[in-house]
Parts: sequence; structure tokens; C-alpha cells
Amino acid sequence: MTYRLFEEKHHASIYQRYRFVPPEEIRDIILHYLERKKGQPHVLAVDLGCGTGQNSRLLAPHFQEVVGIDISECQLEEARAVAGFNNITYRKGTAEELPFPDGSVDLLTAASAAHWFDQQRFLLEAGRVLKPCGCLALLGFADNIRLHYGSCGDRLTDIYDEFKKVLLPYTSTQVAVANTKLQDLYAAIPFPDKERIECIPLKQQISVRNIVGFIESFSMYQAFQRAEPDAATALLQRTHDSGMANRPFEGKEHATSYWKYRVSPSSQLIEEVMSFLKKKRGVQPFDLAVDVGCGSGQGTMLLAPHFSSMVGTDVSPAQLEVALEHATAPNTSEPTPEERRRRVDWTGDNLCLGPNSVALYKQSYDSIR
Repeated sequence: MTYRLFEEKHHASIYQRYRFVPPEEIRDIILHYLERKKGQPHVLAVDLGCGTGQNSRLLAPHFQEVVGIDISECQLEEARAVAGFNNITYRKGTAEELPFPDGSVDLLTAASAAHWFDQQRFLLEAGRVLKPCGCLALLGFADNIRLHYGSCGDRLTDIYDEFKKVLLPYTSTQVAVANTKLQDLYAAIPFPDKERIECIPLKQQISVRNIVGFIESFSMYQAFQRAEPDAATALLQRTHDSGMANRPFEGKEHATSYWKYRVSPSSQLIEEVMSFLKKKRGVQPFDLAVDVGCGSGQGTMLLAPHFSSMVGTDVSPAQLEVALEHATAPNTSEPTPEERRRRVDWTGDNLCLGPNSVALYKQSYDSIR
């Protein structure tokens, strides 16, 4: 049976943007195993259920040819749109009926996809197309993601887990199979020589927006969205907002304490910065300075007297609100609506700052994190 759960173009674009790329460590384990069992040359790798091509691209430098196979034409369109991989081709098809001659494939892979295959038919087809000593590699992510961010990592992980609980009624039998780490499929593999490797840790920096996008790519979220579109959209937004609210420096109380108790840069340090700038830049007056991660604005205000225009940027609205409350320098003013509309572009030509003003901007999450 072929499952068509990743067909829509919007879903494919989310999959391309937010789905995790298998780590290089796993790729190296696969290649070392193939080298040990079969040796060179590595001619043809076939990536089954390739989706938008993350795993296919990871394999490309190590094979003469890589073919990605997927049932979804929208997923394949996203994969083909990624330039720079001339030895990869993408074909529409299934893992149970492969368009390759007997004994022609060096490596068959399936990354977070094998739980969708018909087990018996897939294994028969794998045995048919693999070369003598060719290899089969099935990989996936365990469902035990932990989030870490300062002191609020446990709360962020709880938010992620709460989201998954809402999706439980929409979780298919096949996803449940994936969560068992493909135990039954592994046991059914008929090859006499096989190895199972578990618990390969992966640490990755990821923004709140990207983890929410990753969740949105889940098949069970897509099922929820088809059944209850308004509720699904609200859940996604609520999860994003909860994640942002639990980051350090976001609350008004914390921002106020930050302003009150945080040690400001010393006047001597500011003098050294300006002395260095005068020595290197020479030309005065100085028109524009940008204080990135300005917080509640202590350093921004100390620098303000030395520049015609000053921009403070921060991801926290609460920090910026406190900064504006204390923006008392002579060349200080809140940005105009036109300046706010231009907040993502950080070049002096496009900020449109008026003379003798300090602008405090909330940085765009997608452009900064």
C-alpha cells in the first residue's frame, strides 16, 4: 500500500525548509559500513522516500550517481529546485517497485521513511536490486527531543511534549511503527550480516520558529489540519507564542530588573571604543551606530551622544519597551512607522533615520536568530 500524506505543495515547502538533515556522523557510519562490506567503487545510491532531498544531497559527494525516489511530485519539485548537485536525479515511484535492474545498486537508504513501506514487498525488492555485498541503511530520529535554553529548557520541552499529546488522535499506525525504531522491520531483514546502532546523540541549534516549522511538517499535524484547520492553526501559533514567552529576557519584570541592576559599560570603555573608531575611521562626525542585542538600552544610551543617529536592536519587545521608557538622551526618539517598516534592513541607506535620533527596533526573528 502506498501512503500519500505528503502530497500538497505547501507541505512540501515546509518539509524542505524545516526538516532536519541527517547528521554527517550517520552518513559516515553508513559509508564506513559500505566500504567494509563491499568496497569501491561506489557507483549508485538510491534514497527511498527521499522527500525534498536532504539525505540524497548528503550522499551525493560519495557516489557517481544518486537517485531519489518519492511518491510525491511536490516533494520532488522542491528537491529538484536545490541547485549544485549534478549527479542527483529524482524520480516518482515507490519503494516496492524500483526502476532498476537486478544487482545494480550499491546502497539503498531510507531516512525517516521506511515505516511507510510495505515490509514484505520492500525487502523482496531490496534483495533484487542490491549488488552482491550491497548495503541497506534505514535511519530515523527517535522521538525523545529535549530542548535547552538557559534555565527554561525543561519548560520548552514540556511545551513540545504538550503539542505532541494533542496530535495523538491523529497519529497513524505507521508513525507508531517508526516510534518503535522499526524493530519488526529490522527483525525481518533476511540478510545474514546486519548491525543495529542506537542512541546517536544529535545536538543542533534551532530557533523557536524552526522547531515549530519542524512540528508543522509532521504527518499527524497535517492530518489534524485537514480535520480541524482553525484548531490546528491556533495550536501552532499558541506553541510558538509559548516558546517565545519562555525564553530569558522576554518578560517585562525581567526587563525592568535588567535595566535596574545590569552593570552598564563604563565611561572609560566607551571612550576606548570611540578612540579606536576615530583612529581607524578618522572621518567625523560619525553618522550611524547600531547596538545589536541592546537589551534595555544601557550601552545604546552611552553611545548616543557620539553619533548623529543610533539604532538599538533586540529580539525582546519587553526589553525594548523598557529601553524606550529610559530613552532620555538629547538625540533619542522612538522610530517612526516608516522606520519600523524598515526594521529588517540594517544598512544606513535603508533605515531612513532622521537626524539626531535613537531608534529601538524589535529584530525580525527569521532574519536574526
